[in-house]
Amino acid sequence: MMRWWTLLIGAFLATNTAIAVGLDNRDGVRTATIEAAAANARFGGKFCGVTLADISEYKARVKARVGEPRNFESDWDRGWRREQETIVGYEKLGAENPPLFARDVGAACAELMKMQ
Repeated sequence: MMRWWTLLIGAFLATNTAIAVGLDNRDGVRTATIEAAAANARFGGKFCGVTLADISEYKARVKARVGEPRNFESDWDRGWRREQETIVGYEKLGAENPPLFARDVGAACAELMKMQ
């Protein structure tokens, strides 16, 4: 009887652990989604002619889509800040190789517009 009870408790704990890991993964996916959306918005604003009003509307749509998590603003800000490195790289490319810059930015902007 004791062995059966031990197995039952072990199964219960394993199930709860799996559920907790699943929730953590879902939160991680949500955070990554928000950060990527912010990075895309910043890139679009810098290189693709996306207006601040468009970015604001996009941000509201993303927030609604991910369920308005309490960390949304900090996740958005982190994604926005991290995109600065990409922007600097593209600006450097624009100065060093304008045709390649135009091609790469054009392709990136086309992809961003499809995602909107």
